Amino acid sequence: MRKFHLTFSLITLIALLISTAFGSQNPLLWLTSSEAGMQIIRAVTVLFIGAQLLTTPPRAMVLRTATLTMALVSGAASFYSFTAVGSPFLDALLFGHAAITLTISALELKSLTHTEKALA
Repeated sequence: MRKFHLTFSLITLIALLISTAFGSQNPLLWLTSSEAGMQIIRAVTVLFIGAQLLTTPPRAMVLRTATLTMALVSGAASFYSFTAVGSPFLDALLFGHAAITLTISALELKSLTHTEKALA
């Protein structure tokens, strides 16, 4: 289940990153922000989610700490998007989902049991 959430966050953030970069006038993108700061946060979040998908538990403490820091930044971006005057609601939902997913991934146990390794 953890990989599903990581993959879902990765796909949606990449789709949003590409579609807002090319300035499409799709009505769905009216619920997002195309600010440069939000684009940077999206790109860095995509890098961290990709790193979580490519590495296997137990991960290095440095990567876990950096991932938790990115989860806090993503959570702050979600809160900012939710309370902004323009109200980019889709950004708030996606950043919130990415923050929760990265937090769960960063707070993993030291090692997985044999059964969990088989399920992962």
